Amino acid sequence: MDREFLEYWNSDEPEMMDAVDDDRGDVPEEMMPQWEHWSEVDDVCNINSIDDDSKYDLDEINPHPGTKFSDGDLVWKRGKQPPPDEKNPWKEQRFEHVGDTKKIVGSDIGYEQEVYWTNADEADDDIKDKQTPIVIFHATDKGLLGYIYVVLDNEDFNPKKFQHSYIETSAGMFASQWWYDRKPLTLVYEGDTYGKGFDISFGFIDLDAQASFDYYYTLKGNEKKHLKEAFDEWYINHEDELNE
Repeated sequence: MDREFLEYWNSDEPEMMDAVDDDRGDVPEEMMPQWEHWSEVDDVCNINSIDDDSKYDLDEINPHPGTKFSDGDLVWKRGKQPPPDEKNPWKEQRFEHVGDTKKIVGSDIGYEQEVYWTNADEADDDIKDKQTPIVIFHATDKGLLGYIYVVLDNEDFNPKKFQHSYIETSAGMFASQWWYDRKPLTLVYEGDTYGKGFDISFGFIDLDAQASFDYYYTLKGNEKKHLKEAFDEWYINHEDELNE
């Protein structure tokens, strides 16, 4: 993508999605988007998540005896769920809820990446000449994004130990990874959402000026440097709360 492409579409952005759907109209060949779906435009950053300050529904569950936990997900042991049976109180569900749903907020351990850009309409010629032009697609949905399972043995769930990192962007702050008491969790994308809004914008980004921290584990399961530092600092700052 070059500056000429960005400036062409920034002058008439509502028609870009028509062009992506191959509704060419009078768009010149050299200005046609070279992707089949907006979600493919992810060479700078691709986030499918929730706002950093979102609340989570906390439920205690009783797993179906025919299921097991595998790679952070609750799956059927034989790879296929049993057929619905009206005499079976479980029917086809993998789990049943125990008690009432509670609302909690995750504890953030810090940001692991920054992705900031200057809006095209606010960029001066110096920025346009030196920085990389980008298209920003931002879809906003409501509903259930998915599940995060926390498996505990003979202990109560402590909301303060439910942690996440986040990614800072010009479009907002979004949760990125999740942990419980420093143990990694998996977001299983299995929700039911519906579109609330969709926005296309254009900007310029200095790719060399973006900060990034390695919030991951070694092959042996040890915390890498930046993740260990983030956890250590978080636990020092929240020691009194955890001991209450």
